[in-house]
Amino acid sequence: MALTGIEIGTPAAGARSGVALSLGSIPVPDVSDESREDAEKTLKKFGFKPVAEDVVVRDGAGTVYAQDPPHSTLRPTGSTVWIFVEVAPEEQPGLEERLTDLKAAIDRLAADIRDMNKNVHDHVNWVKDGVNDKLDRITGKLEELAKSGGTGPSKG
Repeated sequence: MALTGIEIGTPAAGARSGVALSLGSIPVPDVSDESREDAEKTLKKFGFKPVAEDVVVRDGAGTVYAQDPPHSTLRPTGSTVWIFVEVAPEEQPGLEERLTDLKAAIDRLAADIRDMNKNVHDHVNWVKDGVNDKLDRITGKLEELAKSGGTGPSKG
C-alpha cells in the first residue's frame, strides 16, 4: 500500500510527543468478504472510521459485500468508510407457532372435505339404490304386462 502526503510538523496542544506525524491520504483497504468485526478492525488499523449498515438477504452470512469508498481509493486518515454487511432476516417471534397452527387448520379442513365427500358418496348411493328399486318395480310391471299380452295383470 503506497502512502502519500507524509508530513512531519509541530504536535497539537497537549500531545505527549514532540513530533506530529500525519499520513495524509492513504488507499482504503479491501474488506470485502470479511466479517463485520474483522472489517472494522482493519479499517481502524489504517485510521479510518468504519460505519456498518446491515443489508438483509435470505442467506446472509454476516460478511461485507460492498464498501464505500471502494478499496484502493485514496482518502485522508480519519475518513468514514461505509461497509455493507449481508445479514440473514431475523426470525419473527411466534412464526413457528403460527405455522404449526396453520398446518393444523389445513389438516382440519382436509378432514372436513373427506367427510363431506363420504357424505356425498353415501347420499349418491342412497339415491341410486332408490332409483334402482323403482326401476326394478317398473321393469317387473312391464314384464307382467308383456306376459299378459298387454291386458294388464292376470286375474285369477
